Amino acid sequence: MSEKRASRGARMAAWLVAAALAGCGGEPAGEGGVAVAGKVSLGGEPVEEGTVTLIPLDGAGSPVTAPIRGGAFETTRADGPSPGKHRVEVRAFASASDAATARERARAEAAVKGMMFGKSPSDLGAPAESATARVNVAPERYNARSELTAEIPAAASHTLEFTLSK
Repeated sequence: MSEKRASRGARMAAWLVAAALAGCGGEPAGEGGVAVAGKVSLGGEPVEEGTVTLIPLDGAGSPVTAPIRGGAFETTRADGPSPGKHRVEVRAFASASDAATARERARAEAAVKGMMFGKSPSDLGAPAESATARVNVAPERYNARSELTAEIPAAASHTLEFTLSK
């Protein structure tokens, strides 16, 4: 009986070593992605706040999301996308008070309440401005239904620019 346990323990140890050597399917150890920097405009104006998401089309690597601030975004090599063709999703955020329709405002305000368990920010000890409802003002053709693509070369860095119409 103790021989079976020892054998089972040896198999388990061998399996764990193999799993550790194989990794999680991401980039090989010591290698990173590509540092990407760029600019995003919508309707001729820089996107003040939003996100750019790069989704590998070949299934290699993981999606990468970078925040947009003042019309610009960037990633480092450590958190950058893998080389290859990527589907691009762009979201541009505006406060709910700036939203184009009452329906968008209501949806954003409901989402904030849901995230805060139906409580107001002050009920949770947070400043009121921390729960400003935000809505995506970029058309769906640039995010949920995006057909935008970007080719990321096998290089240390790359620059992208997205000029989007409303």
